[in-house]
Amino acid sequence: MYSSDVLEHVTNTQSFVDNIHRHLRVGGRAVVNLPNETTHGINHLEEVDDVRKLFAAFSDVNVFIVNIHHPVENLWFAARALYEGLFSRSTREARKRLYSEREEQGIDCFEESTCFEFIVNKGKGFHLMASILADVFLVLKPAIDVRQVERGVILNSPRLVVVAMK
Repeated sequence: MYSSDVLEHVTNTQSFVDNIHRHLRVGGRAVVNLPNETTHGINHLEEVDDVRKLFAAFSDVNVFIVNIHHPVENLWFAARALYEGLFSRSTREARKRLYSEREEQGIDCFEESTCFEFIVNKGKGFHLMASILADVFLVLKPAIDVRQVERGVILNSPRLVVVAMK
């Protein structure tokens, strides 16, 4: 199971991770990729121990800090800010409204989230623009530094990848 850039937006992270665990077979792996910066999303993991507690139901949990250096990084962030500014109006507030009355979280109901709602309603022209931008960035290969961390502070790490085995 792979989750990318979701966990930092989910209001009940424990329920989200529990749903992942429930859907995996014994021996199955979950790979959860997220930015862990206080400027992005609503949930942030302060220390490696916080990750281990969140994924406590899993038999093995590895945490990696990933730093991606892209040749057109500034252009990427400018394009992303423009895209989010045009397409997503206050997704944080909409998520709170969507989930405030619900117990379940994550993969059982993520398809109803505002991320999909604002994309679905924008039409073919916006989808084409987003596809072209994504293809441009995929052509240029980034440099990626990965290091496993066993303990310590991880808040404001560029990106975390958690690999957990059931």
